[in-house]
Amino acid sequence: MRAARNKQVSPDPAPLRRSQMRSLPRQRVLEVAERLFFSYGIHSVTMDDISRELHVSKKTLYRFFTDKSELVDVLVEKHIKRLRHAIKQVEAAATDPVSYFLMSMQLMAQELQRFHAPFVYDLQKYYPRSWKRFQRFIRTELTEVVERNLGCGMTTGHYRSDLKSAILSRFRIEQIFLAANPEFFPPEQFSIETVQLELARHFLHGILTEKGRQQLRNYERNQLKNKEKI
Repeated sequence: MRAARNKQVSPDPAPLRRSQMRSLPRQRVLEVAERLFFSYGIHSVTMDDISRELHVSKKTLYRFFTDKSELVDVLVEKHIKRLRHAIKQVEAAATDPVSYFLMSMQLMAQELQRFHAPFVYDLQKYYPRSWKRFQRFIRTELTEVVERNLGCGMTTGHYRSDLKSAILSRFRIEQIFLAANPEFFPPEQFSIETVQLELARHFLHGILTEKGRQQLRNYERNQLKNKEKI
């Protein structure tokens, strides 16, 4: 890797035999590329690096992907599908709007733990097509999810009844992009995960009613008790 040649990467299985090379699964290529991209950033990892990790030639690698850009596109789409599935699981498991918001916060935190800051930066700078695809997903599907949660919370009385959900749902989504913006929050000074959680908490406290705040306190007390049991 250009910027991380001397860094140790996690060991891979023994070199593949010729018969194994011919049957190399596409999923294996994606797993290795994703691990390297998330660890070192996209720009510093070459197709040579990926083929070396897989113990195959670049010719074998190009059977699956015409170039690195296509590989990045596929990984972004894979990430979107994973997020879409996880969001549906959160919606099904949430018992009220506040619990949904808190579970969503944790989901985003877990997802961001997978990211090394250079990955997000490189995606924006060097792969605008993939970045725009990810932006489109966030700004359409996730905006609808947030707006739905705001409407539900106003109905149940957990959120203020005077909220302008169409405005605040877009504002909440833009906070996600703001947290990932290296110009606002340089990665050497701020953790993307920490910034994301702090912005989400700020947003939540601004929309809660007294009923919602009480529900939040209940969840926080239960979370504290669970930690004490561990």
